[in-house]
Amino acid sequence: MGSDSSAKAAAGVTEAPGWKCKIAYGINLHKFLCAPIIYFFMLKYSRFSAAAWTYLALHGSYGYLWIVKDQTFPDRNFHGPTSFGEMSAAFVATSVLYWAIPWIMMHHGKDVPPWFQALAIGVFSTGMFLMIGADCQKYYTLKLAPGKLITTGFFKYIRSPNYLGELMVYGALSMLTYTAWGWIPFATLVLRFSADARNKDRSMSRYEEFAEWKASSYLLLPPVY
Repeated sequence: MGSDSSAKAAAGVTEAPGWKCKIAYGINLHKFLCAPIIYFFMLKYSRFSAAAWTYLALHGSYGYLWIVKDQTFPDRNFHGPTSFGEMSAAFVATSVLYWAIPWIMMHHGKDVPPWFQALAIGVFSTGMFLMIGADCQKYYTLKLAPGKLITTGFFKYIRSPNYLGELMVYGALSMLTYTAWGWIPFATLVLRFSADARNKDRSMSRYEEFAEWKASSYLLLPPVY
């Protein structure tokens, strides 16, 4: 005897696809809440300095731009079906790690010199350019040529430019904390993205042209690594 779904299909009856859990939903919820959570920290610790407002503007806008990016050229790794538990874990893990930075900043209340704020804004802007540009190139290249190894554009000299861009974004936010404590979450990110970049290298090594590309490029940070 066939299954109910087979019987429905044979009868021409279709079912609505329904809502499915995705890692992207957990991450996007975190990104959406960044601005209000940061503002809550500002209120809680009475932090309304220029540096605090700068932090809110940078981290908050990053969260909303991430959502726009996800809707425009999504990362397929975040959009496969998953369980509610894994989706929730993605939200909790990103929130604990990334919201630790603004909490440290607002809790410790350090004064940040204007020139250092300007430097952080420059690092942040460059990081956003790298991350969004690389993700955009990757999405549309693979859409037009699935399975292609991307070795041009943003990827010509850096094999993981999107990871470098995101590290620069959170490095800039850590700079604005103006305390050594603010670099602890960033150090965790460096370890994570370094491992991810090496894993990606191992995966791409199956391509014939990978060895030549690897010899003329850097994994994550030219000219160091």
